[in-house]
Amino acid sequence: MQIFHENERDSMAGDIQDITNAAVRLVAKLENVTNNLANASTIGFKEEYLRSLSQNDLVNQEGKQVSPDNHSINMSQGMIQQTGNTLDVALDGDGFFTIKTKDGELYTRKGNFHLNQSGEIVTSAGEPVLGDGGPIVAKGKNIQIDQTGLITVDGGQIGKLKIVTFDQPKMLERAGNGVFSAPAEAGVKVKNNPQLIPNSVELSNVNAVQQMVTMIEIQRTMETYQKLIQTITEQDKISTSRVGRLA
Repeated sequence: MQIFHENERDSMAGDIQDITNAAVRLVAKLENVTNNLANASTIGFKEEYLRSLSQNDLVNQEGKQVSPDNHSINMSQGMIQQTGNTLDVALDGDGFFTIKTKDGELYTRKGNFHLNQSGEIVTSAGEPVLGDGGPIVAKGKNIQIDQTGLITVDGGQIGKLKIVTFDQPKMLERAGNGVFSAPAEAGVKVKNNPQLIPNSVELSNVNAVQQMVTMIEIQRTMETYQKLIQTITEQDKISTSRVGRLA
């Protein structure tokens, strides 16, 4: 009888561990959804999701900790919003703006540019935007960026935005503030005929309603896990009590 009780307790402990592992993954998914919602109005933000988690199978997966490698980025285009600002520009279709940072060249879809004190076109974080000849200095009164990325100042051409694409865009990794890094294996190449929308910006591609629905599902599932653990714990207490009486 004692052997049976020990086997039963081992089984219950295993069940609790499986539920705990699933709950850990669920917490990681909740953090992911929360981050998406927090950036639903961030210009150029790309939705992120966990590859290892599916809405239909949150429990019956192996108990593995979630790592950064489990994240995927939804690179689909967000809605385009006109702003009327001459230095705002949105990419229509695939491609990324190239910027200069302390970590080398990085890439972004955020086209809400402005001028710094030196007359350079920079990102909202102050990083120089690159053209076909390097950083772009635009000193003049009338600055225009056309549908091909060509930049003119007071009617004279000063350069063209460096727009790139990747053979393996799934290899891009977040570098913070709407910026991405790419390993050499991603296959970066300059896009010769980009399509841009002047005086506009690309909005976040996060579907806020969908993310809210997912958050509710996560909360309900977490409540189910808590009830399961409580039920198993109570069964264990009952089992222990019975063994005590038999002894």
